[in-house]
Amino acid sequence: MTKAVIEAWLEPFIPSSEDFKYAVKGVLSLSLALFISMNFDFLRPSWAVVSAVMLHIRPQRGMVTERAFFLVLGSLVGVILGGLILKYFMSAPELAFVAILLLVGGTATAAATVRHTNFVYGFAMVSGACLLVVLFSIMSIPTLTSQQIFQVMIGRFTEVIVGAGSAVFVSYCVFPSKMDGVLRGHTQVVLGQLQAYFSVVFGDTPIAVVRRKYIRGLITAIGLFNDDTNAGLYERAQNVNGSRYLINRILSVVSRLEMLQHLYAHRQHELDDASQKLIEFLRRTLPELLQEGQDHDLQVQSLKEKMRLLCEIHDLTERKSPLSMLIYKTSFEVFGFLEDIFEIKSMIAQDKKHQRSLPRLTIYRNPIIGLVSGLRTMLIFIVCVLCWVMMDGQSTYAMMLVLPVIMSHMFGGLPATIGPMIARKIVQGACIAVAVLLFFTLGALAQSVGSIEMLLLIMGGPLFVALLFVQNLRTRGVAIGFILTFLVLTNPSNQMTFSALTAINMSFGLVCGVVVLWWSFHLFTRPFDVMVQHHILGSIGQDMRQTFKKRISEESLNYKTGERLIYLVTSEVDKTYSSLLAGLGLFSLYSGHLMMQLSSLLHEHVEISPEFRQAFQVWQNEFSLSLSGQKGKKEASDVIERADGLLQLLDRQLLSEENYLWCQGVIWHLSQIKADIVFSVRQAQTEL
Repeated sequence: MTKAVIEAWLEPFIPSSEDFKYAVKGVLSLSLALFISMNFDFLRPSWAVVSAVMLHIRPQRGMVTERAFFLVLGSLVGVILGGLILKYFMSAPELAFVAILLLVGGTATAAATVRHTNFVYGFAMVSGACLLVVLFSIMSIPTLTSQQIFQVMIGRFTEVIVGAGSAVFVSYCVFPSKMDGVLRGHTQVVLGQLQAYFSVVFGDTPIAVVRRKYIRGLITAIGLFNDDTNAGLYERAQNVNGSRYLINRILSVVSRLEMLQHLYAHRQHELDDASQKLIEFLRRTLPELLQEGQDHDLQVQSLKEKMRLLCEIHDLTERKSPLSMLIYKTSFEVFGFLEDIFEIKSMIAQDKKHQRSLPRLTIYRNPIIGLVSGLRTMLIFIVCVLCWVMMDGQSTYAMMLVLPVIMSHMFGGLPATIGPMIARKIVQGACIAVAVLLFFTLGALAQSVGSIEMLLLIMGGPLFVALLFVQNLRTRGVAIGFILTFLVLTNPSNQMTFSALTAINMSFGLVCGVVVLWWSFHLFTRPFDVMVQHHILGSIGQDMRQTFKKRISEESLNYKTGERLIYLVTSEVDKTYSSLLAGLGLFSLYSGHLMMQLSSLLHEHVEISPEFRQAFQVWQNEFSLSLSGQKGKKEASDVIERADGLLQLLDRQLLSEENYLWCQGVIWHLSQIKADIVFSVRQAQTEL
């Protein structure tokens, strides 16, 4: 029993064959970067090595290429800004400090408002490169001239170019990994999450918590999927367009099922026999459609058969109601989207290119999260500068100013529970690196001065072991902390010197810096998730109003609000109030879909009275205001009263029987569902 428990505990930490391939690529890229840097006698080859290793955190060709692009771009901007600060503010150190502080805060704020890690990395490199240029210029050159400043800028930028080039070269030539395979993997994960969601969407109330968990997992997987499609463009992956179209269709399916689930769970007493039959049919058939291992043709055939049965249930209903018509049309749309999903899934599996060129989900920038991250990074920089000054401003402590700032950029936008945890793991990795360096590496390196082969061999061993654990999410933070600390403290170059006292001082300074990082993440956590969710809902409400004015397509609405929904759902905490806010966001997306369909129907029937059109626009605007959560918002009861008046103006003679019933179902039940959600949200808010 004990042996089985130990094996189960150790299993996640046992490296796989892919981990060994990744470690080999990492060691080769850093070896190539170090070899080139030392042969060209760069002043600090360690930064070329750090650049090469950091690019390999995601080893796929497109991912490495994209990260290299943002590394070079961010470093270029950073060294230029560093040169300008040196040129114009060296005579006024206070102004130079303020300029760097504002730059650090600004880039950290911008980094926290984007989700894609490579975009974050680019912002981090702006501050990192600027700090390197400024700090090592004033520490190593007594009197700076414009020519010397330019040489420092060129040196820092060249080191980055060498590191980036080495990483890209190795990623394309050694165990190349393509983004097509990554996107296929994302497809399987997302569809697996969707199938799990299907199995509980119409379950009983006790499993509502499970359903929320599955939704959170599905939306989180969609966010990762969306981010990686951008990297696929850098290697012209065939299935990028198909992946983005798949994301769009899944968002449409989930928003519709959430509306039907609400009817099933909270309005069951209003469901007539036809409506109950339709929802029962969905509850029974949906989990069967996405079972793994099914042939594509069989899946499509089974789906069409279920669509035929759905139509039969509807046709055999003698007395159709507005609610049954709404459920029928919504169910039919779900099956239509699933047919598209099956087709896209087949194309992605065969690496076929989808003909439509589609954008990624529109980037959502949350200023609250950005502001907190920017202030926290500025605090880290101020505290580290004060510690550095108290240590007499020695160059051996300089890295305590750079690494914590870069790491704060990288982790600033993470959820409140994850940021401090990663910071703690970085501290653990740094402490392990210091121990390995003092008790093994420095002694071995001191006996092999002048031999680049021995240098690579001695450094390669500990780094290879650390690289084995970078791909494991449980150990990634410790491994990255170890690698960065080890490389910075070793500082390989042609002019290496070995002093136990210097090594201890550098180690102490660097550990102090990462401890400040960990402390700041505990002191300044991300804003309250509920507050963030309220801000996101306000943004979605604004999107709805713009959508109603411009009459954009459903696909465009999904792309516009998709990343907002990802932020909204991933910010959800295990509280009823937070879960209801996340559900309100999904309902908002579907209400936008229905509003656009109603607008299209009105556009087709020009004979509909102007009074109805004007009343519809007023109801539409009040409905979107109630979603945004702004001051002056309309109460749910006002929206229902407006819907009642709107239905009285609807002329039955101008529409077909089905369209008339559908309009009734949309206007009335959309308002009722909105009232239910608002009531539940307020009730949960009073219980907090």
